Amino acid sequence: MLPIKRNIPLYYTFIFFSSLWIFNVILVLYYQVFNLNFSQIALLGSILSLAIILFEIPSGAFADLIGRKWSIILSQILFIAYLIVLSQSSTIIGFVFSALIFGISFSFISGSKEAFLFDTLKALKRTKEHVKIMGKEHFLFAIAGIISAYLGPTLFEINIYYPIYLSLICMIIALFVALFFYEEKNKNKFTFEEHTNQIKKSLKITFQSKKLLWIIFFTFISAIGFRIFVNITQQPYILEIGFNLKEMAYIFVISAIIGSVCALFFDKFEKILGEKKSLFFLILSQTIIFFMIGFFAYKLNVIFLILFGVIRGYQGITMNDYINKHINSKERATMLSISSFANNLFAAIFLLLIGFIINKSSILTGHIATGLFVTIIGLGLLFYKYKK
Repeated sequence: MLPIKRNIPLYYTFIFFSSLWIFNVILVLYYQVFNLNFSQIALLGSILSLAIILFEIPSGAFADLIGRKWSIILSQILFIAYLIVLSQSSTIIGFVFSALIFGISFSFISGSKEAFLFDTLKALKRTKEHVKIMGKEHFLFAIAGIISAYLGPTLFEINIYYPIYLSLICMIIALFVALFFYEEKNKNKFTFEEHTNQIKKSLKITFQSKKLLWIIFFTFISAIGFRIFVNITQQPYILEIGFNLKEMAYIFVISAIIGSVCALFFDKFEKILGEKKSLFFLILSQTIIFFMIGFFAYKLNVIFLILFGVIRGYQGITMNDYINKHINSKERATMLSISSFANNLFAAIFLLLIGFIINKSSILTGHIATGLFVTIIGLGLLFYKYKK
């Protein structure tokens, strides 16, 4: 058995444990315990995005030159540090510091994880299975989400620190698994000059390709709504429309179960719709959901909250596969990082804007504003691409 074959089962194991973000489903509520308002919470999201921006492209080049495996390992070490700092913070300054560490951690795994998987499949001559394996990855992510969805609010009600502590244990296990990833040694010597040249080369390729630029912008617009909802409004909105913490846990569990089952059929659904209809579906479905949860504050909207999780998973898989198909292996991690760089730059601005709107008005108004933004820009990009 070739050593590289073990990467697939190890990758699945890593995805499961590294996805047990038990703390994340109650993070906004955790911040509110320490009297942070929506503008401050949005500020933390923007700082996170800015930290990603600063380290995104250099970390991508690091992964291309040093190795995807070591980039993933470094990311896990930083993430463990983030959880420790988060659990010890009680002021906005401490939370800002933790957000910075989180952003740096994210930048080192962004692109590297996807590039590691795709290169493994390429070496095994199994690239045609990419969407299928991504579907299984999302299934595991969803299973981890089910566990996190229940344990997060449940443990939070007992002790606000328990979700963070349990997440910390899971991240340590994920780090241990990543140490066993197999990756051929990079024959290139790492130098600052090569690192800079790698970045310049990937930036040149990106800006010379209208197709890649379009993908980068559309990836952002198709994902920003999910980011706003999950990072700022989801948890308070569920409580605002009349559910308690225990009921919120059940909502998250049901949403995760449905999402995990649907993830197994994403590849088939994508083949039926095709590229064009899939992209239109991502925008139009978000339009409906954001307007429904923006204009109405009824418990019945729980249906749209559940659908939201399914569409979010479909967006991640289809856009990841689409951009990977248009990137050469040698620049893959760097160029994926460039895409993430652009996405986080726009997200940093938009998070602050939506946080300000919610602080001055309401969560509902924030949903409507997000829906309008996604609809107008998203459909504009699609009509530009498919106008012929």
